[in-house]
Amino acid sequence: MKKYNKNLPARQMLGEAPTIAENAIIVESFIGKYTEIMENTVLQESVLGDYSYLCDHCNVIYADIGKFASIASMVRINPGNHPFERPSLHHFTYRGNLYGFCDARDSAFFNWRSIQRVSLGHDTWIGHGTVILPGVCIGNGAVVGSLSVVTRDVEPYTIVGGLQQGL
Repeated sequence: MKKYNKNLPARQMLGEAPTIAENAIIVESFIGKYTEIMENTVLQESVLGDYSYLCDHCNVIYADIGKFASIASMVRINPGNHPFERPSLHHFTYRGNLYGFCDARDSAFFNWRSIQRVSLGHDTWIGHGTVILPGVCIGNGAVVGSLSVVTRDVEPYTIVGGLQQGL
């Protein structure tokens, strides 16, 4: 049996221009200076403040992220949901155009999430695999533990973990 060693690539010095992985997808977003967006990450219609970073495999849509935010791998911010108030959970009820039922998708369904922006304050730390649901505000200096599902606002300088449903 042969022993193998493969070193991680050298990290690039951060600067005024954002450091963005080649396979990251950025759509209509504002990105501050000294920021980093790592592999397989999507940032859509969002703001990433100065000195903040998104680790690998994050998906962020309709969010305002403050300065010095530390966001670990596999975090989902403002994910989509299925409409449980409709006769079916399936996406044919809001993406009928994909099935030839209508000419366009249900814009009201998609617009709801765009106005339920998520807000992360400055100097926040979001742990691996966390999901932050639409409309949530996480205050300055707050820490959210790994694998949490955040359904309600988190007060500044608070540490939370698990399923956060508020007090």
